[in-house]
Amino acid sequence: MRNYDVDEGDGAAPVQPKRGETVQHRLTCASIVIVVAAVELALCLLPPAFADAPSAGWDPETYAVADRAFSVQYPRLPPQGSLILSIDHRAFQPMDEKPFSSLLGFDSGNLTIGLGVRYSLLDSLDIGVERYNATVTDYDTYEFNSRFQLLAEDRGLADIAIGGGLTWFDAESLSDEYGGMAEVLIGRTLFGKLYVTSGVMYHSRPAVMTGTEDVPHYSAAVLATANLLVMERVALVTEWSIPVAGAWEGSPAWSAGPKVYSFGHTFSLVVSNAHDISDDRLAAGSTRWNHPIFGFTITRQL
Repeated sequence: MRNYDVDEGDGAAPVQPKRGETVQHRLTCASIVIVVAAVELALCLLPPAFADAPSAGWDPETYAVADRAFSVQYPRLPPQGSLILSIDHRAFQPMDEKPFSSLLGFDSGNLTIGLGVRYSLLDSLDIGVERYNATVTDYDTYEFNSRFQLLAEDRGLADIAIGGGLTWFDAESLSDEYGGMAEVLIGRTLFGKLYVTSGVMYHSRPAVMTGTEDVPHYSAAVLATANLLVMERVALVTEWSIPVAGAWEGSPAWSAGPKVYSFGHTFSLVVSNAHDISDDRLAAGSTRWNHPIFGFTITRQL
């Protein structure tokens, strides 16, 4: 099991939750899963009048296509031939810790930086590669993945996609490790302004910070996102990862912030309780609920 050399700014390294806390967590997460599933089922059963055509923010001929919230992918794929580049930055130091002198954490170092590229082989199939740096870990993380869209909202009740991939943990001084990821995603547009998604993600080799042998070597989480267009080119976006099985960090991971759609670009300001954004970390949640960090995500569609 891989370990961090430093904690996330709470003053002490996280510990493995006790059995009672784990049971309570699982019951809470099970309730959340039931609610999310019920909401998604209700959305899929809404009559067509409640599911207008996607708004201008999704028009590939006018604006950039949003293929993700921040880290969570959407079940709606860009058109065939689309190439999307992405840049992610997440601060390590919480925003509420010396916010002015550290420039909301960006001047404190240890930034998580992600670089990615995705290409749509077909309207219903894309492939992607992402790399995340080893600033506060022992390894660089490489992700090789693909999505296949089973159903499109304009031809059915909802967008439905499945995804899978390989995670490679590349360490200079340690043995390389590998893990697999699989996910199922569903999404629906409401009133031409709100796009909501949910899904399930599984990862076979999560990099939890506890690093004890008692931690299961897998994680499963429920994913949820919402993208609300508040004006023609500006949306409010949130995403959640709620661990429900296997290794978990102790809290769901959440992110929220505005997203601006320009010609060929999206630019997002992100407030989150997790500075790690790779799939293995996303599936395991976050080590804390509060003390959020600041970041941004940029995508460029070619």
